[in-house]
Amino acid sequence: MPTPMPQEPAAAQCDMSKMNRFWHVMALYGVPCALLLAGLAFLSLGILLVQDAKDARNWPNVDAKILSSSIATVKQTKGRKKTFHYPNVLYQYEKDGKLIEDDRLSMSDMGYAKIADAKAILEDYPKGSIHPVYLDPDNPSVAILRPGEDSIATFALWFGVGFLVVGIFAWWGLPKVAAKVRFHAHQQRIEARRQIWGVDS
Repeated sequence: MPTPMPQEPAAAQCDMSKMNRFWHVMALYGVPCALLLAGLAFLSLGILLVQDAKDARNWPNVDAKILSSSIATVKQTKGRKKTFHYPNVLYQYEKDGKLIEDDRLSMSDMGYAKIADAKAILEDYPKGSIHPVYLDPDNPSVAILRPGEDSIATFALWFGVGFLVVGIFAWWGLPKVAAKVRFHAHQQRIEARRQIWGVDS
């Protein structure tokens, strides 16, 4: 009576097959879902920040005097070396009988890669000019000169759109790519078997 073959290799092969199927499903659907969720998260954040910036237009405001306007240039020394130009506007306003100085322009201030963009901001705030400064009613220590603007919101919106586009493309394209890969792999296996068996194509 023939001795039965051990079942461990077959079981191991079955487990490996299940693992391969798991990673196959994750690659086809997990990655696109993660990209789509990230896109929705960034898009939602950007929309909320844009709305907050627009709401700032309704904050109470007082007149502020521009004390100075200048550009601060910062050069990155690590990673990809880049140069950013930050418009600095120092202004002074009176609140509760006290003179307060601040330099915040918008909800989030970021640097510009082109110095011309930073200079364009400064053109609106020459030294000695008077502009309304908007005070957060929930936190009066927060004052901004440019309500309705938020640089981080713009980046969040762009990231959100980018992730969504890539996620949609991955959801639509990855199954087709995987099908082509499986087809070519199947053809290669058939060709290899024909060569082993000596069967002409």
